[in-house]
Formats: sequence, C-alpha cells, structure tokens
Amino acid sequence: MANDSQFKNVDKVVFNIAGALDGNLRVFGHVSNDFNDLELDYLKNWLNKEKDPLLGTVIAQLCGLREPEEIPEGAAND
Repeated sequence: MANDSQFKNVDKVVFNIAGALDGNLRVFGHVSNDFNDLELDYLKNWLNKEKDPLLGTVIAQLCGLREPEEIPEGAAND
C-alpha cells in the first residue's frame, strides 16, 4: 500500500492547476453575460445538480455567485 506522502508532488501539481483555473475564472469572470431570469434559473438548477467541481465553479461564476478578484489598476493594459 502506498504512503500518501509519496504523492505530495502530485497533490501540489493538481492544486497549482486548480488555483490557476480559479484565479482565471475570478479575473475574467467579470465579462458580462446577459442571461434572462429563465436562463439564470436554468443555470442555478444545473449548479444544484452538478457534481463536477470545475463545472460547478464555472456555473456559479456565470450566476454571479462568486466575487471576481480585483484587477490591479493598469493590469488590463498589460
């Protein structure tokens, strides 16, 4: 049986990728999506059923249930 400490490097890679994806969603999540009420209800129902954490994060972002990170002034011009 493998010891969990043998996989710390794998854990680090997975969490680094997850952090990068989360950061990108928060920064670029400010893009406006003009969903009507029925479409938002659809997304919220989907979110309640979604088992995949990445899709859940994307859907929550689209529903406006996550706060985007503040973009430093001038960063958009880089």
